[in-house]
Amino acid sequence: MLAKGRYTIFSFTLVNLRQEEKMILKRILYGYRTEKMVKGKRYQSEQQGVVEERKGTSLGKGAVLIPAAYANVLRGIFRKHKVQYHTIEVMKA
Repeated sequence: MLAKGRYTIFSFTLVNLRQEEKMILKRILYGYRTEKMVKGKRYQSEQQGVVEERKGTSLGKGAVLIPAAYANVLRGIFRKHKVQYHTIEVMKA
């Protein structure tokens, strides 16, 4: 459940990115978990995504909601990866 306060909705599109760039961005935003076996030994790697780290949530394909205090973090990531996006500021009472 979301706490009271200011939030920013990011609506974005990845249509202009190559598949490799899309996957990089997906891993940055949502994190990843990998598991592999090498010579009978299991190795696991897990990284939390920016959205979860910043107490945000996914609103569906191409939209996330994060606290307004962390909006500049996401703006910086989108600018770095040349992602087209729009923002909407909202309040939760």
